[in-house]
Amino acid sequence: MMKDVLVFFIAAFLFVQKEAAACTRIVYKGPNGGVRTMRLDLKQYATFNGLSNSNFREAAPFRFMGI
Repeated sequence: MMKDVLVFFIAAFLFVQKEAAACTRIVYKGPNGGVRTMRLDLKQYATFNGLSNSNFREAAPFRFMGI
C-alpha cells in the first residue's frame, strides 16, 4: 500500500512538471499601468510571440513588456 502511494505521488509530480514545462509566463503592462502576468501553453505562446514580433500595438490593447 505504501509503495502504491509513493508511485502515485511520483507520477503526479512528474505530470505537474510536464504541464509546467508546456506553459510559459509572459509579463505585460495592463491598460491602467499595472504589471500583469499571463500563462500560455506553447501553441498560444507561438501565436502571441508572432503578434509581438509584428505590430503589437495594433494587435492588443496593452503594451508588451517581455517574457
